[in-house]
Amino acid sequence: GIDRMKLDVRTKFMLLIFTNYLLLHRISGWIEWSVVLGLTILFISAKKGQKGLRFLLIFIVLYSLAYFVIDHVSGNVLSFLSMLTIGGRLMLPCFMAGSYLLSTSSVRETIHALRKCYIPESILLTFAVMMRFLPVIGEEYRAIRQSLKLRGIFMGSWDIIKSPVKFFEYIAIPLLMSASRTAQDLTIATLTKSIGASGQRTAYREPCLKWQDKFVMVGLVMIIVGMEMNKWL
Repeated sequence: GIDRMKLDVRTKFMLLIFTNYLLLHRISGWIEWSVVLGLTILFISAKKGQKGLRFLLIFIVLYSLAYFVIDHVSGNVLSFLSMLTIGGRLMLPCFMAGSYLLSTSSVRETIHALRKCYIPESILLTFAVMMRFLPVIGEEYRAIRQSLKLRGIFMGSWDIIKSPVKFFEYIAIPLLMSASRTAQDLTIATLTKSIGASGQRTAYREPCLKWQDKFVMVGLVMIIVGMEMNKWL
């Protein structure tokens, strides 16, 4: 069922590299729709359908603005909408692939799969700390905001725009102080687990490329071939 549709971490990294490749080539038309719909299906198969549909809705809104609204405006509004629709649609597949990788892969799976690609242990150590660090910082930010709301200080997002100095005083500085402590603690925890140690590693579940990974890779190759054919036609 759903578990069988889970992609290998290496395939997810290939998706991320592929979407960045598409960013440089400014895709449009059927290729753009195919990539966004394909990534949405992957989110749904990984039981992250709400997040995937949210990305799809953003894409539809940007696409509609580009083709039905932008021709009827001018001046500063035209410049803003052009930047939003063009830049947003180009970056959206990259955000989708990155979000899919982070939300469907554990640190253990990611580290072990990258080790299969002979990535240096120093890079793996940095990556392991980073993957643990980002969620913790999000939790710290929410905790700080919640404590300020309980005291009736800096309660809404609009307050950040009205008082940027208070934002740094009440949120940014405490968050940076907490981040430095968190990074140190995570580094110690990672070294304690011997992630950076040398020697042969074992795993409860060895990463392997299954039929769904090969299917996705064939799809990526077909899209690249289609892009190259469009250049010649």
